[in-house]
Amino acid sequence: MTFPSTDSLILGGDRLPGVWHLLPGAKEFGWQEQKGTGLTGATLRPIGDPLVTCEFLVQFFRESDWDDFQPFRAKYFRKPVVTQGTKSNYAIPIQHPELHANGIDAVVLVKVPFFTNTGKGNWVGHVHFKQYRKPIPALESPRAKLPSVTKKPPVAQTALEQEIAQKTSQLLGARGQ
Repeated sequence: MTFPSTDSLILGGDRLPGVWHLLPGAKEFGWQEQKGTGLTGATLRPIGDPLVTCEFLVQFFRESDWDDFQPFRAKYFRKPVVTQGTKSNYAIPIQHPELHANGIDAVVLVKVPFFTNTGKGNWVGHVHFKQYRKPIPALESPRAKLPSVTKKPPVAQTALEQEIAQKTSQLLGARGQ
């Protein structure tokens, strides 16, 4: 296995020019804490995971990289405009080894930088993406109340139980019950 090249980014099938450093971030898992009444501690139950936000530090060291980036900037780094009644998907496929390892394969653009010159011939900016994941229907919540169950009267099994049941019904009949 070779060590992944993490200083590049493929967005929508296009390898973007420049150096793209993924900045430290984390994937969080969703947990619901259920505390017991009068108890210390709690139980945990998994719930839906929040979407991941990732940030890239983008650097352009060569003028040619900056020039090559401009068509991609026009293609990917604009907010999509949709007319009413049309279906659209704002998600852009993304390929990066660390994002892929965490199950992130599509993103939407959250923040676009104003690229600034560092004064050393280097243009720098921070690009923010948010994970796109199709919604998954939640399981149905359990009913708060169990349905009532009708009890069947006990049935006599032995001869003695049958005799007792017969005498009990005679007694109840004599009482008018």
